[in-house]
Amino acid sequence: MTKEYAGFWIRLIAILIDAIILGFIGGVLAAILGALLGQLVQNVSNYLGIILALIYWVYLQNRWGQTLGKRVMKIKVIDDLGQTPSYMTLFLREIVGKFV
Repeated sequence: MTKEYAGFWIRLIAILIDAIILGFIGGVLAAILGALLGQLVQNVSNYLGIILALIYWVYLQNRWGQTLGKRVMKIKVIDDLGQTPSYMTLFLREIVGKFV
């Protein structure tokens, strides 16, 4: 199986699409939680955002091999064997790749 790596601009567009989607979902959740919980939601919003992003990236990439942004840009994440990586591999990939 020949692997073709996506270029910088394609990956950038995919992550921008994902950021827009996550921003919209996060905004809707923040509005709902803000209406229900008031000031308390501001104290936990950063943690909720990180958790939401990890669920989005790890779950979708494990389920389909791609996030919605990657799907639009026709990028798929695979391991050395051409298979979809495990949850743990994707979790570590997202922590190391995006937060460290």
